[in-house]
Amino acid sequence: MTRFFSILYGSLFLIFVAGCTSLSPDDEFELDKSFFDDAAQVEFSTVHKSASVAKSVVEKENAVFRDEESFQKFWRDLFVSEHNPDPDVPEINFSEYTVIASLMGNQRSGGFSLTITEIAVSEDVTGVRIKEIEPGANCGVTAAITQPFHVVKIPKSADGDIRFLTQREVRDCED
Repeated sequence: MTRFFSILYGSLFLIFVAGCTSLSPDDEFELDKSFFDDAAQVEFSTVHKSASVAKSVVEKENAVFRDEESFQKFWRDLFVSEHNPDPDVPEINFSEYTVIASLMGNQRSGGFSLTITEIAVSEDVTGVRIKEIEPGANCGVTAAITQPFHVVKIPKSADGDIRFLTQREVRDCED
């Protein structure tokens, strides 16, 4: 019986180590500020932007949706609420557009914001620049937990290997 558990634990350990050491495509190319200097700008339009969602726990995440089914599931999960009606799922023609979403996750107060500021493409890589702002120590903010997010759509023609660059800034609210 102890031999069984030794083999089981050994196998689980190997699976864990293999999972932790494998490289994903995102690890092969690090996006930095200079990417946007030489890349062609991509026009995008906002689908929805808000400082908060109806869901109580939101994880920080960047997501790409290339089909209606996955986007609808994301949208419904984002706006789960017993008290407020869910906003209708925006109609997106996924044969023409790809949807990109960036969620800042739960924040301790108001005063936080997230904006997708720029999208550019170079060869087969599409870069998405995200600006996150947090309130400085002297800023007056609401005591409510917030979950800033921004959802945009881009033309399918600009839909390459999508990478994200998040830039953080602390807003100074000196008197």
